[in-house]
Amino acid sequence: MGPNALAIVFAPCILRTHKIQPAQDSLHDIARQTSCLEAILIDKLSNTRGALAEIATLDEASATASDRLDIIRAHSLRPRPEEQILEGHIHEIEKEKAIITSNLPTLVRATSDDDLLSTTDHDGEFGSTDDLSTGASSLRSQRLLHRQLS
Repeated sequence: MGPNALAIVFAPCILRTHKIQPAQDSLHDIARQTSCLEAILIDKLSNTRGALAEIATLDEASATASDRLDIIRAHSLRPRPEEQILEGHIHEIEKEKAIITSNLPTLVRATSDDDLLSTTDHDGEFGSTDDLSTGASSLRSQRLLHRQLS
């Protein structure tokens, strides 16, 4: 699915309007919500693709340096200064690759669809969790969402 389709599906869920607002009025917000979420998704997708391209470039550079190092070692009986330089270069490439990889967003595995759709555990005498004022847990959810989007 592309960013536009994902935004259309998830924008109303992520960027909810106030419950006080009539349903007809909230329909006017859908276009803005969708475009906002689409812009975020496009930016994140672009950043991720850029990081993956950098990793591919670093892999290629590391493979080239390793091949060169193998050739030097095969044709030389004693260590040469070029070997140490190439080894250091390969080490630096691997460190840079690890840094870029650690900055990639992680995919969090959710529970099964049945667990996500079940409301029996969450609906009690007070009604749906959507109707409850969550306070601190709402703040935690907002921080988690912000962390996942950045």
